[in-house]
Amino acid sequence: RADFERAARRDPQCTAAWVLCGRALAAAGQERGAERAFARAARLDPDAKSFYGMLISNTGLLENDAKTLAALDAVIAKRPKAAWAWALRGDLLRTPSFGRIDEGIKDLERAARLEPRTPWIRACLGRSRVQSRFVARGLKDIEAALKLDGRCGWLRMWRGEALRRAKKPAAAERDFRAAARLSPGLAQAQLWLGRELAARKRHERAILCFGRALQLDPAYGYAYAKRGESLLALRTEVEFI
Repeated sequence: RADFERAARRDPQCTAAWVLCGRALAAAGQERGAERAFARAARLDPDAKSFYGMLISNTGLLENDAKTLAALDAVIAKRPKAAWAWALRGDLLRTPSFGRIDEGIKDLERAARLEPRTPWIRACLGRSRVQSRFVARGLKDIEAALKLDGRCGWLRMWRGEALRRAKKPAAAERDFRAAARLSPGLAQAQLWLGRELAARKRHERAILCFGRALQLDPAYGYAYAKRGESLLALRTEVEFI
């Protein structure tokens, strides 16, 4: 446990360190400390499905989503007020592996009722609603989470996405810029800022953003595709002139 705690202190942006620290605390019977560590991991990377299995397995990652869901159900059967378990269950159900979007959102709503002041739970609920085209309600959830954690770049990025879908491009761009500033290691924030700039035909600046996203994540296929689109658009403009 001491090694994991030391790793988390040395690299507080490392999701795996917080997950492993949480597991060690849970094994030592320190449930409150474990939940804080898990919440920190979820806040750092709420999209990362890799930590779900580590969160609830004594042996490491679970093999697939079905086993992860079964393990979460077992946790909930023993502890029906475990908000983090309801939140992870809901977030899992809404993925393409299951496609049970309405049920997933209901689970996330339950988690938010159980722990209304936990920002990452409210944020996951808001993101799920935005992705399911309930943009106005999702935006409210994300703004509520931002009131609890105003320095979270991931939250600013998702508020930007909600504003983009609400057809408020200038406000969306401000949030994407803020997200990139608050979380400089977040490749998705750079990509979404670039995508917004490209949509407004500011391709040269968009290409810079796509390049930064690729520096952060060289395997980011969508960033290559978007950069290619902007390069092609610039070439077309030059040929037209």
